[in-house]
Amino acid sequence: MKKFWNYLLGVISIFMGLSIIANPVYYDIQWQMTNDLSSVKWPLGLGFLAFGFVCLWLVITKKLGNSCYWICPKCEDVFNLNSNGEKKYCDNCGTPLEKLEGYYKK
Repeated sequence: MKKFWNYLLGVISIFMGLSIIANPVYYDIQWQMTNDLSSVKWPLGLGFLAFGFVCLWLVITKKLGNSCYWICPKCEDVFNLNSNGEKKYCDNCGTPLEKLEGYYKK
């Protein structure tokens, strides 16, 4: 679910950045007020675009929410590492780590 919200946040931020750059003058009907962002349209628009692309990059490359917990069977220290399938070793004793899920059921 975290990936969905970050994807949505990225898309909305990109849309906001493009709309600020394309049309920096907004008129609010309810308050009958005009907001002119012409003087800051490029920094603000590019800031929204950069934030949106970073959010999408995190979701697409699966760097967000793709971690799991590992435990050392010897010293029982717990580590939060990315689960990309490579062999992981304990920082303290050098023992290969095992996934924490199901570790205590054995």
